[in-house]
Amino acid sequence: MAWTNKRLFGQIVETLKESGSLPDILDYHQESYDERKITTYEVDCVGRLSRGGSEGIYVDVYLEGEETIKLGTFKTLGDDREAWTIMGRLMSDFQWECERFINKHINEFEEVE
Repeated sequence: MAWTNKRLFGQIVETLKESGSLPDILDYHQESYDERKITTYEVDCVGRLSRGGSEGIYVDVYLEGEETIKLGTFKTLGDDREAWTIMGRLMSDFQWECERFINKHINEFEEVE
């Protein structure tokens, strides 16, 4: 089965759950709306930590390579310094686990012709 951005996001979320790394302050996490196939391991997992337009703090995670593919979003309604730090840690943990997972399963991310 080919890897997609939605499948990879779900896999990393499960890994974070199993390790106890999903913070209690999360209100939700949501995979990207658009499903995209991942056809290379030559990507970096990057994140963006930002304040919401009207409330809370968001973490958006992406794969960046020849193109940028959104994996998903995490959100908390928390809006203080502690929440910012916690969400920053979540972003870092997601990036770490995503990079680790891709490297461990590198052959599954190669394009098959």
